[in-house]
Amino acid sequence: MLQFFRRKKRQKDAPAQGAPQPEPVTTPTPDPPAAGEQPKPKRRRGSRGGRGRKKKTEPAATAETKADPAKKQQSRPERKPAQRSSRSSTQRRRTPPRRAPLPAAKRELLVSVDVGEQRVAVLEDDKVAEVYLERPERRSIAGNVYKGVVDNVLPGMEAAFVEIGLEKNGFLYVDEIVVPELEGRRHGKKIQDLISRGQDVLVQAVKDPMKSKGARLTTEISLPGRFVVYVPSGEGLGVSRRLEDDERIRLRDIVKALDVKKGGVIVRTAAEGASAEDIERDLIFLQRLWKEIETGAKSAKAPALLYQEAELPLRVVRDLFTGDFEKRPRRTWPSASSATARRRR
Repeated sequence: MLQFFRRKKRQKDAPAQGAPQPEPVTTPTPDPPAAGEQPKPKRRRGSRGGRGRKKKTEPAATAETKADPAKKQQSRPERKPAQRSSRSSTQRRRTPPRRAPLPAAKRELLVSVDVGEQRVAVLEDDKVAEVYLERPERRSIAGNVYKGVVDNVLPGMEAAFVEIGLEKNGFLYVDEIVVPELEGRRHGKKIQDLISRGQDVLVQAVKDPMKSKGARLTTEISLPGRFVVYVPSGEGLGVSRRLEDDERIRLRDIVKALDVKKGGVIVRTAAEGASAEDIERDLIFLQRLWKEIETGAKSAKAPALLYQEAELPLRVVRDLFTGDFEKRPRRTWPSASSATARRRR
């Protein structure tokens, strides 16, 4: 029985008689090259960048230039030098746009002083343009000079609190600290390296205190006059950009002739048309004022007020009053409704 099953298995595994046999696969052989012909090189598959390719023959002219470097330089086309921009470095700097002059109008300056309030109004064509109010109990401290004491230094905020004799200490930022030996290289200095707690410092108020914030302070003191601003710790000369170029050149020459040895000078817009005597008189007054402040700072005990800005009417006349205002007297005062509607734009 076992032999019978083995015989059946052998018959199944044996190929059937008469069945077609698979033909063997043959690769075509290339024809032999004819007599006198060179065999073509086989193409390499997958080659990149021209590997295995024959380099082209260079012309005789290029071969000569390789042999003689002088001819190679002559054969190169001359390159034109890069044309530099005609703009200078000063012209590339972005200059602030010059403000347009005020339109022609009839201007008047009205001042009213009372026990409880001081009022100043600027009228243009009999219409209220600006109104300034000030009361004795709420007088502005901007511009006042104090001798203060550093109460606390905060390295994390890069600021310090200075006691100047008010309810709240003033706020002094590191960029507002001007030291003569660090002039021009204050950037990157830490506040703990410039001032320390308990140190006396001469400061000027820049902004009035507001709500829970104290006054903003600076050590770069500036004293404004009628025609110029004197900066004792500064240097150089500046002229207002609102003026025309010819007027700026004239004023610059006047200040240069004064030969200011110490401090910087800034010529204001109100100096337009001013004579050299007027500018010199104004500068001499500010220099004497600074000497008085320095003398008072040596004897005063901090915190103390060394210099107080003028009252509102004098400040407005000093900063705003020019020759284009009407000079005729006026007794009436603009109504309260029109004044409050257009208060200090």
